[in-house]
Amino acid sequence: MQTNLPAIILVHGAWHGAWCWERMTPLLAAKGYRVVAPDLPVNSEHKKIGMQDYAEAIAALVQAESQPVILVGHSMAGIIISQVAEWVPEKIHELIYLSAYVPANGDSLFGLAQSATNHYLRPYLHFDEVNNEISLDKVPAVEEVFAQLCTKADQALAISRLSKQPMKAFADTVSLGTGFESVAKRAIIGEHDKAIAAVDQVRMAEKSGAVLRFIPADHSPFYACPEVCVNALLQ
Repeated sequence: MQTNLPAIILVHGAWHGAWCWERMTPLLAAKGYRVVAPDLPVNSEHKKIGMQDYAEAIAALVQAESQPVILVGHSMAGIIISQVAEWVPEKIHELIYLSAYVPANGDSLFGLAQSATNHYLRPYLHFDEVNNEISLDKVPAVEEVFAQLCTKADQALAISRLSKQPMKAFADTVSLGTGFESVAKRAIIGEHDKAIAAVDQVRMAEKSGAVLRFIPADHSPFYACPEVCVNALLQ
């Protein structure tokens, strides 16, 4: 392994887990990169998880690395990596938004989703305010919105693995300023994404100053085209 390459930290989005990177991780490792793909923290009996908790967990991983990292965020995780960049910009070589939300200061996931061009996912969401959770009608959410270009086998695999999502993380806002602005950014945009329309990804990314790259993917490029996705990350 080449020791001069930055580590790559892959951050999954809502309802997903570290499992979603299973096709990409070995491809990146084969290129000589150290790859870290954590599971985000979940609600417990004593703690309701929010965006701050997500960002703190990822920031700790970033700070544990000996040199600045490439921080990749899928979907909701675009918000997480943005907050981390504000806190520790000197530890980040580059932010990469993969089919992701790109926030501005004061944004929340709920706010960004409400201003979206389409709302294909909304009919499949179930809100449990007592337990601070959002669950999905998994089958239509995956087959029609998240992974319509993926194989039936990969769709079934995702359906079996999706979990409930802490609601508080959707409502929490980010606080971004000069730290976030100072970090290099790229956005890899799935041209066939139905969860976050490509036009919305472009609008958010351009506002942040990110360099754009388009790939022929749905919202699950890690399954639909992992090799293409890896090549896009590394170019």
